[in-house]
Amino acid sequence: MTEDLWILDRIEDRHQAVLQRDDGEERIVPLEALPKGVAEGTVLREAEAEGDSGPPGSPVRYIADREATARRVAGIEELRASLPRGPSGPLSL
Repeated sequence: MTEDLWILDRIEDRHQAVLQRDDGEERIVPLEALPKGVAEGTVLREAEAEGDSGPPGSPVRYIADREATARRVAGIEELRASLPRGPSGPLSL
């Protein structure tokens, strides 16, 4: 497998997915190239071996990297917790 990681950014029109890398590059792929039941925010790796994921004959297929997804979610939660909080209560305009 390659080390090229993609994040499932969104699913459009129920038949295609938009993947994004950390450098901002985007790729639109058929939903069939992804593992069944994959959710937005999942980290994906390109699959090289037959039978890893996706339909037979698909030019590029992807497998979910659950460990990388968990690390990414933990990092986002840590960042969110470190952000300053505004005052609570009603706002005066």
